[in-house]
Amino acid sequence: MTESDRPQPHVAVPLNGYWTEWSARAARNAAPGWAALVGEMAGLQDTFAAAAPPPEAVAEARSLVEQTRAVLARHEVGDDDQWFGRFLPAPDRGQTFSPPIRLTGITEHALAGKTMFGRFHSGNNSAAHGGGIALLFDDLFGRLVSVGDIPPARTASLSVNYRSVTPLDEPLAVEASVAEVDGRKLYLTGTLRHGDRLCADATALFLTLRPEQIRPAEAEAPPG
Repeated sequence: MTESDRPQPHVAVPLNGYWTEWSARAARNAAPGWAALVGEMAGLQDTFAAAAPPPEAVAEARSLVEQTRAVLARHEVGDDDQWFGRFLPAPDRGQTFSPPIRLTGITEHALAGKTMFGRFHSGNNSAAHGGGIALLFDDLFGRLVSVGDIPPARTASLSVNYRSVTPLDEPLAVEASVAEVDGRKLYLTGTLRHGDRLCADATALFLTLRPEQIRPAEAEAPPG
């Protein structure tokens, strides 16, 4: 079973008011089938990474990708109106660069979930790429600071310790928590495990934005 086949989160994601509206706007405007298209794109990345096709297959695939890009390019919008990455309650958030995280428990100060790296995030020797692991932690911490009463925040620093090999196509457990709050500073910790084995741990500093840095969630232009 691949991660895309796994069930949707069975816990509610208590997003704060800002991110609730930010995400809901994309969900309201998204065309039917968009979430499924995101899943296909993520699957395509893994399939592409794992393939060594002959010349005729390369030519055919390239032609199909060029056609797909042309179709989507006709509907390009600005950053405020894009749907990509804004489905915050979903395991993949509606994006394809970081592996989906199926949340199994969440509070205002901690969360836990399951994830899996596919071939797209391969480093070498059936191990996940270190950059992909760092991306996973950044995404995990970003989810944590989007719940409860925490104002919108951004990553200020991220440090990852690689303790052992993180395998591909194997279920992995993630946890993250808020270790300390000091004014605008949020100090976060997280772990990535394969069974009982610690694969990596991370710490991060997030900074909540000042009021003048926060764009109102409904300040964007309505869809045309």
